[in-house]
Amino acid sequence: MCANFPVLAADKKISSNLGAGKPLAIPPVPDHRSEITLRATDAGTRGITRDIKGQGQAEEDIPADSITLNCGGNVVRTTHALISPEADPDTGIISFPYTSFTFNQADIAAIVPPISSSAIWCTLNLPQPSITWTFPNGFRLDEVVPDVITPSNLITYPIVPLPGGRARFSWLFGDPLTPPDPDGDVGSCSDHTCNLTDQRFQYQFYFRKKTESYTISITGSASPAENSFSDDDALSTTDRFGKSADADQYCYTMRVQDTAGNFSGRATGMDEKCFVPDGKAPVFQSVHFYKDAAFTQAFPKDVVGKYTVTSNPCYFDPVTCARGVGNPRYIYLKLIVSEPLFGQFHGGYTTMADDGVDNDNDGLSDDETGGFNGLDDDGDGQIDEDVSMAGCVVSPVVANDAVDNDCDGHVDEEAANGLDDDGDGQIDEDTWTGKGCAAKELWNHAQQACVKSPRIAISGPDIEGQVPYGAGNNGNDTIRWVCTAWSGNSNPLCDGYATGTTIYSYRWEVSGESVSPVGLAEGDYTITLSQGIDGVGNTLSSPSPQQGGIVRVDNEPPEVSLGYYKNVTLTTGYASYDHDNNPSTPIMPVVPETNLYMKVTLNEYSGATPTISIYTPNDATPSYTGVPQDANLVVVPTYTTCGQNTNCDPCTGNNCVQFNPDTSPPCMVFMACYQVASSTVNNGYAAVSVWARDRLNNMAWDPTNAHAQASQYDANGLSDDLNGDGYPTYTPASQEPDAQLSSGQYFAIDMIPPGSPAMGLPITPCDGTIARQGVTCSTAANTTNSPILTWKRLSNGLDDDNDGFTDEETYDFIDNDSDGWIDEDAMAPATGTKAWEISSWRLQVSSDMNFATPTEYFYDNKNVTSANVMLTAIPDRPASAPYYWRVAAYDLAGNEGPWSPPDPKSYYSFGVDTTKPQITVTYYSDSARAIPLVRNKSGIPVTTDTASAGEKV
Repeated sequence: MCANFPVLAADKKISSNLGAGKPLAIPPVPDHRSEITLRATDAGTRGITRDIKGQGQAEEDIPADSITLNCGGNVVRTTHALISPEADPDTGIISFPYTSFTFNQADIAAIVPPISSSAIWCTLNLPQPSITWTFPNGFRLDEVVPDVITPSNLITYPIVPLPGGRARFSWLFGDPLTPPDPDGDVGSCSDHTCNLTDQRFQYQFYFRKKTESYTISITGSASPAENSFSDDDALSTTDRFGKSADADQYCYTMRVQDTAGNFSGRATGMDEKCFVPDGKAPVFQSVHFYKDAAFTQAFPKDVVGKYTVTSNPCYFDPVTCARGVGNPRYIYLKLIVSEPLFGQFHGGYTTMADDGVDNDNDGLSDDETGGFNGLDDDGDGQIDEDVSMAGCVVSPVVANDAVDNDCDGHVDEEAANGLDDDGDGQIDEDTWTGKGCAAKELWNHAQQACVKSPRIAISGPDIEGQVPYGAGNNGNDTIRWVCTAWSGNSNPLCDGYATGTTIYSYRWEVSGESVSPVGLAEGDYTITLSQGIDGVGNTLSSPSPQQGGIVRVDNEPPEVSLGYYKNVTLTTGYASYDHDNNPSTPIMPVVPETNLYMKVTLNEYSGATPTISIYTPNDATPSYTGVPQDANLVVVPTYTTCGQNTNCDPCTGNNCVQFNPDTSPPCMVFMACYQVASSTVNNGYAAVSVWARDRLNNMAWDPTNAHAQASQYDANGLSDDLNGDGYPTYTPASQEPDAQLSSGQYFAIDMIPPGSPAMGLPITPCDGTIARQGVTCSTAANTTNSPILTWKRLSNGLDDDNDGFTDEETYDFIDNDSDGWIDEDAMAPATGTKAWEISSWRLQVSSDMNFATPTEYFYDNKNVTSANVMLTAIPDRPASAPYYWRVAAYDLAGNEGPWSPPDPKSYYSFGVDTTKPQITVTYYSDSARAIPLVRNKSGIPVTTDTASAGEKV
C-alpha cells in the first residue's frame, strides 16, 4: 500500500528530532506499565484510503476510477474522483492535487504471494496513453513486520552516559527481507522529499526511571544499515557512583516502523537497556603529602592545619643526610577526587571499570573480570562493556590491540614515541599508532577521538620545584591512578571512602640542587589539576582542591624563645635588668636562690622534646663577677605543657608526662625547672642554649657534640653555624648550633642579699620633727598629715651637693667634706648594695617604734620603685609620740636587705601636727592675776569702777 508519512530526515544523528513537542510520526499507544508490549498489530488493518498527489504531463482530465495498480501482474482497482491536471504558471509543471484513492481490498488479498509475507512494488496504470507521470511512479504494498528476530538485523549498543546527565542510545538496523526501491530513495526527484517510495525507517523510543512507567516517547528516523544514535536531554544532576541499581537507573526500549506503517514486535535485540546518568562534575577534594610512595609516612601540619614539607636531606636520610647528584629527594602526593577521571579508569570504552553498575543489564555488575582485555568474558556478544580490573594480567605490547597491556586502566594510551606518556615510569608499554593525539591527550576508543588526560601543576617560589619543569623528574605532569572505592575494591588505601572516590599519586622531586644545598627555596607552593574529566565527560568543578592545595616548604630550624618564671604555672615572670651596671652587656632576668621555672616556646610544632643546656657562672666569689663556663654545663629535663598532668612537678619530674612526637598532642610550649642554690651554683650570669627540632627534622644545634663559646660578648651569640645561617645539621655530630634564641639567651644569678645601709639619711621629714608640706623641713612650710617620705640612694653616681664630686662621703654620720652637711653625697659601704643593684624598696610606717605589731602599721609596701612616697592622710601625733619609719632595699634578684637606718638607730621618726592654735582671754582684778573679774548675767566680766556704771569694756 502507499504510505503517506511525513518526510523524515536522513541524518544519522536523530537528536534534532527530540524535545520539539511534535512527534514525527504518530507513536504507538504504550501500555503504562513497567514494561511496554510492542505488537505488530499496532499498524492496524490494511490501508483502504490514501491521498495521492501526482506530477507529470497531461492534456486532459483523468476519468474517475480509471487508475489501477500493476503489482507483479496482479491488478488492484481503485476508486477515485475525476482528476483535473493543473499547470504551475511559474514553472509550467503539471500536477494534480492530493486525491483520495480507495484500494480494492479483495484485489489486494488476491495478490500472490501475499503481501503479509513478501512486500511487492506496484506501478500506476493510467487510462490514456497520452498521460505520462513522473511521480508517483510506484507504490509498495507491504504488511511484512520489520525483522528484528534475526540478531544481525538489529544491533543495539550499551547506553553511553554523556556530560551533564545526558545519554546516548546507539543502534544499527537493516532488514534484508525488505525489497529495494526500484528507483532508489530519491527516484526521479532531486532528493528523497518527493519520493513516497523512500525506504527510510522510523524509530520510536521510550525511556523511564526503572522504578516508574514508560511515559515519554522519542521519535526519529534513519536509513537502513546506518549506525544511528540518539542523544537524550539531561536526566540527572547527581553523580553515578553510589547509586542503586533500580532507583537511579534510566531505561530505554525501542521499536522499528517501516514506511508502510508496519511495526516490529519485541525481540532480544530490543530488550530494555538501562544505565545510570551522571550530571555531577568530579570534585578535587584534597591533597596529602607523604615521605613514601605507600602513603604511610605523612608530613605534619602546622598550627593552622596547613601541610608543611621540607627538602632538608636530614629528613629523608637522618643517618647520613645524603644529598647531591645520585641522592634525589621526593615527596609523594596523594590526590583524592570524588570519582575516577578519564584515561585512568574509563579504559577508552563506554563504561567505567569497577563502577558497581550493571552496565549491560544482565543482572550482574562489573562481571567481566580481567580488565580491558578485548574479550567477551561474560559471553553476551559484547566486549569489555561491564569491566572489573580484578585479575588483570599484564600482556605483551601489541600496538592498537584495544587491550590494556599494562593493567593501569588505560587502553592503548601511549603513542609509540619513546616517551612515558602516561607517567607510570614505563615507555611505550601500551601503545597506539596513527591516532595523532596531541601532547597530554590519550586515545578514546568509544569516542574515536583524542581526549585530554588529567595533569598536575605545582607553582611556587623555586622554579626547580614547579611542575611541569623542563629539567629533572618534574617535567612529567601525569598523575597515576591508585584505587577507586567500590564494593569490589581490594586496595586498603580506598577503604572507608564514599563509593567512587578515587586516589591518584604524583612523585614530586624537591632536590633543587642548583639553588640551595637544602633543596627548594622556602615558601608556599600551590597544587592544581587540569584537563580532569570523569568517565562521562563532566569536567572538574575546580582545578584547586578543597583542602591541601597550598603546602609550605620549610627548611629552617624552629625559632626558640626562653622565658623565666617564679611559679610552675608560668604566669609570673622575672623582670630584666642591667645586671652588672655595664651598658655593653644586655639586660637579662635576675633570679635569687629559688626554683627557676623555664618556658621554651617554639614557633612551630616540635618534633622532639627540646633540650635546655645551661652554662653556669665560674667560681669567682663572693663578688658578682661569675661568667658562663663550658665546663659548668647543666642539662635540665624538659616536659611538654600539652596534655600534661595538672600536678606535674618539673623540678622533680613527679607526675609529669613525657613528650612523644608520634603519640602526644602536638606542642610548641615546654617547661623545665632549674634549682638555683648556693650549694651548687655561683653568682654571676648563665648562658642558655636550646636544642630543638621541628617535625621535619630541621634542628637547632646538637648539644652533645659542640657548644659555641657562651659569652655575652660574642657578637654572634650562640650562632656559630658552620654551614651558614639557617642551614640544618647535614652530618650527625657536626658543630651546628642554632641561631641565637629570639629571647632568653641569658639570665643572672644573685643570691647575695643587699648590704646595709641601702639608703642615706632621710631628706624629708627631718628626723624627729613635725612633717611639713613639700620636700622640705623648713618651719616656714605648712604642716601636713600627708607627708612625702624622701630618702636618697647611696652610690647613686650623682653630685648630690653640687660640689663637683660624686659620692665622695663615707656613710658614717660625719661631715666628711666639711660643708656643713652630713652624708649628703655618700657611697655605700663595701658590703652594701649599690644604687644600680636596687630594683625596689620596702617602706614601713608605724606608731610602734619596734615595728612589732602589724596592726600599728600605717603603711607597709614592698613594691616602692622610687625614693619617695606621699602618704595618705594620717592622724596627728606629737613629736614626743611620733610615727616611726624605715626602708629596706630589694636587689635585682628580689633579695631583701636589712632595714635602714642601720644600728644602733633602727628607725626615723616624725610628728604630725595640723591642729590650729586656740586663744582665750581672762580678766583679773589684781595684778597678781589671782582674782578674776566678776561676770554679769550674760557672762561678761565687769569692773568695780562705778564711774563706768558697769558698761562693757
